[in-house]
Amino acid sequence: EDLMPPAIFMSEGVTLTELPEYLGRDFVISHCFDSSADVASFLRRNIHAEDDCAQDLLINITEVTSSYVWEKNHKYNLAEYAVTATDSRCGAGENWSMSKHFLVKVFDEYNQDVKLQGCNGVDENCDGQVDDCSEDRTPPIISFKEALTVSAYERDNGLTIIDNPAFSSLEEARKYLKSIIKADDDCAADLSITISSPPVAECANTVFTVTVTDPRCSELNPLQTVSKDFALVVDGIAPSVSAGFEREADLTYFDQEGLYLHIDEINNDYENTM
Repeated sequence: EDLMPPAIFMSEGVTLTELPEYLGRDFVISHCFDSSADVASFLRRNIHAEDDCAQDLLINITEVTSSYVWEKNHKYNLAEYAVTATDSRCGAGENWSMSKHFLVKVFDEYNQDVKLQGCNGVDENCDGQVDDCSEDRTPPIISFKEALTVSAYERDNGLTIIDNPAFSSLEEARKYLKSIIKADDDCAADLSITISSPPVAECANTVFTVTVTDPRCSELNPLQTVSKDFALVVDGIAPSVSAGFEREADLTYFDQEGLYLHIDEINNDYENTM
């Protein structure tokens, strides 16, 4: 006489939808997971069944497959679970047993990094924490401040050459570099900027290293620390002028464009003093 099968439903707070490519299955869109064990625990807590007559219903949850792939910014495995509710009085049968299939997403790997994914209010990697440091996959960017004219170019190896102006000390050059650079990040506003100076000046090959870190995540996520090298002209040694007498006699030498000192040849013996 019992012709009404049991009904299967989810707890309030669990949102379901249907994916066009997986018709007939309810997709849990409001939750995601990082392991099959978490999925099983979630389903046991949130799947319910009721019947118009029976109070004692048997609920069986079985994983059907986890081979479906779903990509939305990142790669997820879609695990399919079959849920069966049975009236224990009457056993299996069309009117005493009901089955429904559910799809849940299980995080697999990052395969597309998008801006703000570390601060968008979404649990991107399904580990139960919203906007944790591992989700922030966009590193800070080091660049020149706007509205500044900097004589610079970048080599293929990433080294940025600032060929003008020149400086007489490492500290002068470091302060100048600090005044023209900036750092930006898609999530962090409070970035740490440090500039490392070389031990000695090497003229046009004096390389300074700028390091930018996101203080929130630098210890947990190496992507949030970036460095960039800049070569500036630093020469603290003044030029010197010397005159020597090693040149052989040249009766025809004359430089129309420049200044020069001409000494007539005599029998005296000269000696370098500088």
